[in-house]
Amino acid sequence: MSFRTDRVSSVNNMGVAVFFTRGMSIEEWNKVGLLEREMAFYRRLSKKVGRICFVTYGDSDDSRYCDDLASIEILSNRWSLPTNVYSVLAPWLHRSALREMSIFKTNQINGGWCALIARAVFGGKLLVRCGYIWSVFVERLGAGHVRRWLSKRLERIVLKSADAIIVSSQEDAYEIEKRHLLKAESITTIGNYVDIDRFRPSQVVTRQRGRLVFVGRLEEQKNPIALLNALVGLDDIHLTVVGDGALRSLLEDEVHRLTLSVDFLGTVAHERLPDLLVQNEALVMPSLYEGTPKVLLEAMACGVPVIATRSPGITGIVTHNRNGYLCGLSVEEIGGAIQTVLGDSILRERLGQEGVRYIRKHHSLRAAVEQELRIVERLCRTESVVR
Repeated sequence: MSFRTDRVSSVNNMGVAVFFTRGMSIEEWNKVGLLEREMAFYRRLSKKVGRICFVTYGDSDDSRYCDDLASIEILSNRWSLPTNVYSVLAPWLHRSALREMSIFKTNQINGGWCALIARAVFGGKLLVRCGYIWSVFVERLGAGHVRRWLSKRLERIVLKSADAIIVSSQEDAYEIEKRHLLKAESITTIGNYVDIDRFRPSQVVTRQRGRLVFVGRLEEQKNPIALLNALVGLDDIHLTVVGDGALRSLLEDEVHRLTLSVDFLGTVAHERLPDLLVQNEALVMPSLYEGTPKVLLEAMACGVPVIATRSPGITGIVTHNRNGYLCGLSVEEIGGAIQTVLGDSILRERLGQEGVRYIRKHHSLRAAVEQELRIVERLCRTESVVR
């Protein structure tokens, strides 16, 4: 049955519905420090398109962010339905708002079927953002056969149904093209972005000698235990840990056992992050694997040298000894890299300067919004939906 008959001729008249990752809410974005980072993008985009709404998995608590997100409508799970049930029923539950939308955008593949159902019901275009490859992530978690099969199958259905696909790295573009037999021309790479007006080198803060910072979830993927062990025997080094997670208690015990100088700050508001980063001589990221790590980009934008492992998602950003310093995953290699970078002020200065140049050229917020807007405009030109 037809729901709309008008052709949208201008991006200024277009509505964009953004479907959150399955289970994610605005409240959770705020808790993990993502809210300001994400809103910087959508505030800019909202100035160019007619209307934006968020379809979230949060309950009525998400509505309290309405004043902060004045230009964006919040469609939450105010019925408190189970997550999987809501992911299927949300298009119908929010039909009065969604029937006015022209583009249905997924924030990630996980839960992307919700946007796909909305496109099927209301017409319009499906824009799939793939910040990380969901099926690969599930495999790395060591999930069972059924879950691995299901994630890959759902991922393929969503991607093959898309009118346009956005990935955050060339590595991911190649992987989903190969994994799901997609046409290369349907995929656009838009790297994760940094608000370079906020994340920039400081002219007033003096970096504190021997200080390192780690920012991320305290989980096995981030390899924090190896980092602590890498600090053993290194003199006059203080580590600040920003983030929380399942390993926090274990890590605190390890710090006590190894008699290390470490502060655990927990989750820090995103607006505080620039001032915190620039106080340190380096950011260290010992991850086993990454998507496109935003905090790595933000540290580079601040001119803070980055020490990172040669892991998927990192090597596409950091070129060893040019805009950062790479090392292996072992305790010895991580420790050696820390010692090298912290022991050479000329190296740190060069890595910091090259990092700033790289981010301003490849990962600015302004450029990311402009790239996505071009995709929206292209979809707008071909959009003929039924009201």
